[in-house]
Amino acid sequence: MRPLLAILFMITLSFSSIGHTEVVPASGSRGSVFFGEYEPKQLESLSQLPAPIKERIQQHLSKRLGEANVERLKLSGGQIVDIAKLHQVEPDSKEYEWEIPAYVLEFEFSLPDVGLPFYTAQMEIRADGSIIEEIDLPAFASDPSKEKLLPFLAVLALAIENGFSEDKLDAMLVYDEERDLMAWRFSETVSDDGSVIKGRVLLISAHSGDVLETSQTEAIR
Repeated sequence: MRPLLAILFMITLSFSSIGHTEVVPASGSRGSVFFGEYEPKQLESLSQLPAPIKERIQQHLSKRLGEANVERLKLSGGQIVDIAKLHQVEPDSKEYEWEIPAYVLEFEFSLPDVGLPFYTAQMEIRADGSIIEEIDLPAFASDPSKEKLLPFLAVLALAIENGFSEDKLDAMLVYDEERDLMAWRFSETVSDDGSVIKGRVLLISAHSGDVLETSQTEAIR
């Protein structure tokens, strides 16, 4: 597994309809790729990309998301990787067991009706513009029903109905690649004896409110 610099975009919201507890929903991305001593150039605009690459990416996004949803995307950052220079600075990169992207793109996807200003989506691109890692948003153009996302308050109420405590839980909006849908991931600590932290996780569809998964977690301090 390649090293990542995890990024969480967190927005604090106070919901009086379920009490005075402050709940902090978050949007998570895969994070920036870490290349050791090599520092890739930062991507601030799609105009920094070669015109054929930019056009290929835009066509792909339109085909996958639909024009209306592309309009909701705003480039928020990214990386431009000079792979030849990377190999010079970090010779071990030639032995990476994962494909090195030429471009890493990060977008803000507007979600004001859900309860988040935006969700952070990312994709990774080869030098020819083909896709290594698909953008972590559903294929809306193939299934427009997935464009509908429940308000966070409604999904939070479902988590509480399933036994989660509103004053203990953490909530994060994530892309479920296997199911090609958005989901809310709720987690909370069940016990902490100073050595072992036990918790539980609940995954709820952001579209339907269906419970997708429940699991237990355990971590050693």
